[in-house]
Amino acid sequence: MAYVTGAVSPREFTEPTKRTGRGFWRSFFAALMESRQRAAEREIAFYLRTNGNKFTDETERDIEHMLNNPRW
Repeated sequence: MAYVTGAVSPREFTEPTKRTGRGFWRSFFAALMESRQRAAEREIAFYLRTNGNKFTDETERDIEHMLNNPRW
């Protein structure tokens, strides 16, 4: 028979660790939204360049219409 010279402590139970990173689907959705945001900004920049870089009430209405009815 073997004897232990020191006291053996039972395993300590700890709470499960919280995830510090984002999950796959959350990262996927964030990347998709960022991609669509960049595409919308490119579309607006192209529209402003082709219409003389003037931001008027008419261009604002056209941009709102473009964003509500995207081609992409």
